[in-house]
Amino acid sequence: MSYIILSLFVWGLHKVIWETASFFGSDLDEFYTIQPYIRKAIFKPLFYCAMCMSSIWGTICYFGLLGLTDWREWILHCVISAAVSFLLTNLTSR
Repeated sequence: MSYIILSLFVWGLHKVIWETASFFGSDLDEFYTIQPYIRKAIFKPLFYCAMCMSSIWGTICYFGLLGLTDWREWILHCVISAAVSFLLTNLTSR
């Protein structure tokens, strides 16, 4: 059950960030391209890429919210979250 919750949380966070940016007239693609490399390396897994967000936010949710400590299950959570985020992003962007 936590796999589904984590996947939907990461995908929902990605959608909220993109919709909020577009509501205020900001283009995240343009903002991302003008940043230096180190900012891109931080910005991409935190806010820009839904699949990359799964590694950071999946880790935060797994250890912070779920309080679980098994590293194998943590990897599985992040991989499943990345796959579901990829599928949901591709299905909703068409």
